[in-house]
Amino acid sequence: MSLGSYDTQDSFSEFDNSALFIDKEPVRVSGKQFFKIAFPNVLLLTLNYLDEIINTLFIASLGDEVLIASVGLGNMTLNMIGLSVLFGLGTTLDTLLSHASGNNNLKICGEYLHQARLVALIAFVILTIGLSYSEAFFLLLNQDPRVATKSALYLKYRIPSLFFIAFFDIQKKLLVCFGKERLATVFQLVGTLVHTFLNYLFVNVWQ
Repeated sequence: MSLGSYDTQDSFSEFDNSALFIDKEPVRVSGKQFFKIAFPNVLLLTLNYLDEIINTLFIASLGDEVLIASVGLGNMTLNMIGLSVLFGLGTTLDTLLSHASGNNNLKICGEYLHQARLVALIAFVILTIGLSYSEAFFLLLNQDPRVATKSALYLKYRIPSLFFIAFFDIQKKLLVCFGKERLATVFQLVGTLVHTFLNYLFVNVWQ
């Protein structure tokens, strides 16, 4: 059953309203249980944005104001034009996967996952084209030519990361939906540690 032929009206007609919820009675959890569930998600979102802070800290250690301004401008541009679009598209999965997994429909979960990957790929290509002209855009906004050039160079090397970030975000939503948020957090933590080590090598060792 492909998503193109999947009739949402028919899917809802298979269940009455009460069947959309597994528990008829509200589930009560203690504060400890709530924290246990929430902490991996909080840590996951924190690590998600830590890479940019790490980049800024390592560049700031060089004491070059132009480089600091360039990384700051590059990070904000990447957030506003790149990540906001990709993460926004990915939020669609929150509802779709929750409903499909709640109905134990693993096949449609897989279809949602693959379609999200296709949409993310198309968005990545469009964003890559747009970010390739970032230097001209910065100069149009009357930014310092040195900062504009270095910011564009920074974005050039960060563009490939958008692909992996988008696809990991999609996979992460699937893991969280099935209660595997700790596994997603471990993957994110390992990536952050590797990112920190590479920053140390490129900035402090090899420069």
